[in-house]
Amino acid sequence: SKQPGSKEKLDALRAAMAAAGVDGYIVPHTDEFQCEYTPDSANRLEWLTGFTGSAGNAVILKDKALVATDGRYTEQIKRQIDHAAFAWSDQKDHVEWLLKNAAPGAKIGFDPMLMTVEELDGLREVCRAKKITLVPLPDNLVDPLCTDRPAEPASKVFLFPDSIAGRTAADNRAAVAKNVQAQGARAVIINKPDSVAWFLNIRGDDVKHTPLALSYVVAFDNGKVDWFIEPSRVPASVRDHLGAEVTVRPPQELEKVVTKIGQEAARDEKSVLVDFERAPVWFKYILEGQRAEVVKFEDPIVRPRAYKSKSEMDAIIEGH
Repeated sequence: SKQPGSKEKLDALRAAMAAAGVDGYIVPHTDEFQCEYTPDSANRLEWLTGFTGSAGNAVILKDKALVATDGRYTEQIKRQIDHAAFAWSDQKDHVEWLLKNAAPGAKIGFDPMLMTVEELDGLREVCRAKKITLVPLPDNLVDPLCTDRPAEPASKVFLFPDSIAGRTAADNRAAVAKNVQAQGARAVIINKPDSVAWFLNIRGDDVKHTPLALSYVVAFDNGKVDWFIEPSRVPASVRDHLGAEVTVRPPQELEKVVTKIGQEAARDEKSVLVDFERAPVWFKYILEGQRAEVVKFEDPIVRPRAYKSKSEMDAIIEGH
C-alpha cells in the first residue's frame, strides 16, 4: 500500500496536536535513552520528514513546519525532505525559528522522554520572553500515527567477560552504592545504555553497529539494582551471573517503581540523583510529583568508564 506523504503525515499530526490542546509539537531525532544512533522503532523524525541524519529536530506549528540539523547534513536534508511541507535549516536553530514563528502565548507540546532536563530548562528560558509555554504530554503524538512502526528491539542480552572488563558488575554496584550513600541519596538513575552496558558488564544488539541493550537502571544506596528490560531478553545464565541483587523488571513497571522510589525518598528525607545533562526530564517530573528532592548529579559511570583497566587496554590493543 502507498505510504502517506509528508502532507498527510503533518495533517494527522496536527489533528493530534489539536486533540491534545497544543499549538505546536517538537519531534527530536533522539530516543527515550538519549541515543544519537536510534533503533528503527524510534525513528520518528525520519518517519515524519524523510530526513535520515543522526541529529536534528522538527518543530510543527499549525500552519508551518521546520526540520533543522547540523552542518554535516546540508546536502542530505535538501534532498530528503518535501520542500512544500517543511522549511529546513542546516543549523540547529529550531529554537530561534520557534520564537519567530509561534504566536505569543502559544502552547508547544513535547514528549518528556525525548528531552533532557537541561534541554528543557534552556528552551523554557528563551521561550519565556514570548510567553510561549512548553507542555509535557503523557503520550508521544507521532507513535500512534506510524501504522508500520517497526517492533521494539528484542535482542538477547549477553555477558561481557569480567576478565576483559577488569572488574565485575558487583564491583561496579558497590562503587556506585558508595557514591549514592555519600550524597545522602536513596538512588541514582542510570539512563544511558552505554553506561548500563559498562555497569552490568552486559552487551546487546539493539542498535546497528553499537553493542547496546536499550534499558534503564536504578542503582540504590544499598547496592541493589533494578534493571528495566524485557525479562525474556535476559537469559538465565546472565541472571545467575549478575546475582540476586540485580532485579530484572519489565519496562512497563518503570513508572510504578520510580513513583515508589520518589515516595520513599520523600518519606526518608533522602534525595534521588539524576543527570540533568543526559536523563529524560520525565524522571524528574515523576519523582518531584511525589515531592522527592531531585539532585543534579553526573551519571556515576561516565568517569570510571573513561579510565581503562589494564585488561581493557590489552584487549583494545589486541582488537586493533
